[in-house]
Order: sequence, then structure tokens, then C-alpha cells
Amino acid sequence: MIPLNNPTENNNVPDRPWGLTLVTPDDPLTAISAVPLVHFPDDAPVLYVTKTGIPAVTLNEIKRLGDTGISRFNNVDAFLVGAAANPTVESQLKSIGLKYYAITAPDVYQLANKVDQVYGSIQNPDTGVPQMETSASTGATAPRT
Repeated sequence: MIPLNNPTENNNVPDRPWGLTLVTPDDPLTAISAVPLVHFPDDAPVLYVTKTGIPAVTLNEIKRLGDTGISRFNNVDAFLVGAAANPTVESQLKSIGLKYYAITAPDVYQLANKVDQVYGSIQNPDTGVPQMETSASTGATAPRT
């Protein structure tokens, strides 16, 4: 993890998520495609919204979490992925002062590609490509942090 005093960081509060990933529960492939956004440096846990807005229980949790904004990504507070990027959700987030970034595409394959592009631009701004390293013991790859 990059220390908070690193010049590329903006002293985000270490015990708060930096952002949120909002998806709808009726589209598991979109939710799975959004999983990279949960990883460092975004620290953006997944919460469910609907196509008609943010349920009260979720809105209360968003307020309770008090995300700090993703300093590497213009202090965006929430990613709206797929059908979560709808006018009602956007309006509700604006009303509580949260910045959001919508990630949508015509199909799940293009959506997954867009998620990777967004994650790569945050995780590795020099190239825009997520960095992967190989484990010497297993040969498996994992995102670098």
C-alpha cells in the first residue's frame, strides 16, 4: 500500500472507504465485472441500488460510511456501474453532495473492458493499465498494490 504521506496521495482517511461501487442486484454479470473497483487504490465496496433509485437502507449506509473520495480520480465518491447509472440514483447522490462517475456500455463485455480501463487509469496512471505480478510459488497473477 502506498503510504498516506506519499505525494501521489491526498491524505484520505485510512479507516473510511475512498469510494463506493453501486450496482443493481438483478444483473450479476455487471456486478462481477465491477469487482476490480473494490480493490486498492479505490477501496470502493459494492452496494446495491435499484433501477428506480437508492433504497433507504442503502442511502443510510452510504451516509454512515462517509467515503473520503478517490483522490487519484478527481475525488469521485461513487462508481455507478451498468443500470445503477440512472437519473434517480444520480439525483439522490447529488442531493447528499457526492460526486459520481458512470460506467456503462451496450453489453457486459464492453462494460468489463470499461471497468478495467477506469481501474487501470486509477491504479496505474502512467500507463492506464492495471499492473499484474506473478506469484513465484503458484504462477498466478494478482493486481499490484
